[in-house]
Amino acid sequence: MKADSVNISGNLKIVAHKANGEKVSYEMKNLVVANGKTYLASRATSTPQTLMSHMAFGSGATVPASINSTLETETGRVVLASLTSNANVIIHTATLGAGISTGTISEAGLLNAAKAGVMLARTTFDPIVKEADDVFTIEWQIVIG
Repeated sequence: MKADSVNISGNLKIVAHKANGEKVSYEMKNLVVANGKTYLASRATSTPQTLMSHMAFGSGATVPASINSTLETETGRVVLASLTSNANVIIHTATLGAGISTGTISEAGLLNAAKAGVMLARTTFDPIVKEADDVFTIEWQIVIG
């Protein structure tokens, strides 16, 4: 008998729309944390946890670990603009508007609440400076399989 296994991975894409008109794209992998895997399993039951609804950003630099349940140093959180799926990919989008998480951003998380909540995934990356007038558009994909 052949055993089946399911891999869960994620990809985060940030497009920085700078006040001077410049557009810069960043792409990075993420870690689906232990609570995130439990969350995904709950979505297939009769008592699922609340849908993912927010992206959080911060200035932490500690490498993500499966035990993470919060960002290291959260500086802002925004509501998802959309939550869709395409085959085995869950797609979360959001906009980090002017004045939100201004300064250096080096970590991000995907959560199901405006405060606290269950974290699905976390990533850290090389610091990105977000000026007060910059707008970031974000697409976070979770790939199952």
